[in-house]
Amino acid sequence: MRPFILREPAAQRIEHRHHRDPHQIHPRTVYLAFDSDDNHSGQVAAQWMSRRLRAQGVAARRVQLPDGQDPNSFFVEGGDARQFQHLLEAARP
Repeated sequence: MRPFILREPAAQRIEHRHHRDPHQIHPRTVYLAFDSDDNHSGQVAAQWMSRRLRAQGVAARRVQLPDGQDPNSFFVEGGDARQFQHLLEAARP
C-alpha cells in the first residue's frame, strides 16, 4: 500500500465532516510529513493533527524529516525513495 502523506496546507483544508463519519475514512495509516524548521512549528502542527486524527480512530504517524527540510527539499537536495521509506518506517505516532 502506498502511504498517504498529508502536508500542512492540506491538513488545514480537511473538512470537519471527514472527522465525523468514520465510514468515509478507509482503514489505513496517514503519514504526516510537515516541515522540520528551527522554530518547530511543523512538528507542533504534526502533533496536533496526529492527535486529532487518532481521536477519530485514524492511525496517524509523524515523519521526522532532517533538520530544516520539508518533503520537497528532501528530494531536491538528493534524498531518494529508499531513504524516504526509512523515514516512513521510523515515523512515530
